[in-house]
Amino acid sequence: MQINALFGVLFAATASAAAINGTSDFVYYISGLTGFCAPDAGHVCGYGFRVTPSTLTTKPGPICGNIWPSDMVDGTEVFPTTPLVACFEDPSFSYAVTVADEGFVDGGLTLSVTSALDEKTNLTGSFYLPATYFTFERNDLGYTPIYLGPQNITMTKIVKVAV
Repeated sequence: MQINALFGVLFAATASAAAINGTSDFVYYISGLTGFCAPDAGHVCGYGFRVTPSTLTTKPGPICGNIWPSDMVDGTEVFPTTPLVACFEDPSFSYAVTVADEGFVDGGLTLSVTSALDEKTNLTGSFYLPATYFTFERNDLGYTPIYLGPQNITMTKIVKVAV
């Protein structure tokens, strides 16, 4: 639990905001997006970022992130997929990391963020992180994956999901 709080502090960043007139104008601003693995800490990987919906204009949004056991593919450590999990600063926001299912076959991942529009509807945004955003760094234990993609992204593909 303490290590999750530490990662949250490391992943803190600011974000901008805009107005909403419907889901076509609604976006999630992601800032400070990071990802890394630490094989010397028991083969764990961490993701972290701040998510700010365009409706939030008075303060930055919550920090999301966690550490997960890394996945192994052909003996090489890779970033793990994650289930939908609540952001620790504000559990009304949640995120997931999945293998990209948008027709991409390059080994990329999809970051998704979800929050409630009302008691019957969630808003979910996603952003494709292509394999070119990731690299491997050599270390004493082999190779460790590192995220090198943009730290600040805007999720514009937002869908309404009935709950």
